[in-house]
Amino acid sequence: METKTRTLSETEALFADLDKPSLHALSYALRHPDTWPEAFVWNYAKCDHCAMGLAHQLWATIPSVNRTNGASFMARSFAIPFEDARSIFLGSEGQFAAAWLPKKRTGFWFRPGYVSDFQSVTPEMVADQIDKYLARAE
Repeated sequence: METKTRTLSETEALFADLDKPSLHALSYALRHPDTWPEAFVWNYAKCDHCAMGLAHQLWATIPSVNRTNGASFMARSFAIPFEDARSIFLGSEGQFAAAWLPKKRTGFWFRPGYVSDFQSVTPEMVADQIDKYLARAE
């Protein structure tokens, strides 16, 4: 009697071991909404609905986060440097502002300014930052 071996699909291979957080799997999930938990809705402006919230829902070992503790938890969960986690997941505000985070103009013609435009951040933008980090880290 002949036994057939089945090869795992790309999605199955990435998510086969969901108890172990993976930046590769998170990047894939961000680009493929069909892999998201049913109740998850993307909104970068809210931590429970951004890449950190998705990671929390995909891996039980990642605690629920907010803008205060998010970079720290992501750095520990994915074993990456804090500043890289801050740039990837929060867009790093202030003096460490990431160039990838979209800005929008505020104020009047006599007093213009720019603020981070969280509403225009897409899951693919965050996935791009993860992929850039992974390429640098190899």
